[in-house]
Amino acid sequence: MGALFFALGVSHGLLDAMTDGGLGVAFFSPFSNHRYFLPWTPLPVSPFGIVTADQRAQFLSAFSVEVLLLWPLALALPVYRSRLRRPLNVVVACLMVAVSAVGWISRT
Repeated sequence: MGALFFALGVSHGLLDAMTDGGLGVAFFSPFSNHRYFLPWTPLPVSPFGIVTADQRAQFLSAFSVEVLLLWPLALALPVYRSRLRRPLNVVVACLMVAVSAVGWISRT
């Protein structure tokens, strides 16, 4: 269980560092206040707070990237590792990863 929370924390920081806006990620806080971005920032930043009419397109762009790329990947592993381990689970997990890959390719 501890390994899962560690992986979630690390992946969250890395995904935040891959956004194209915001303040960056303070990886070494509280020892350093310096904030970092990764060299590759393909994820659009989501607007903070209540979304106004001007920010609607930015919100929809960020949300569509999450739905097409991150959600299928996040759901593929639990489906693949389910108790029954039926061949259908493997197929569904592979389809989820494929949907994510197609969404990524069509976005660029």
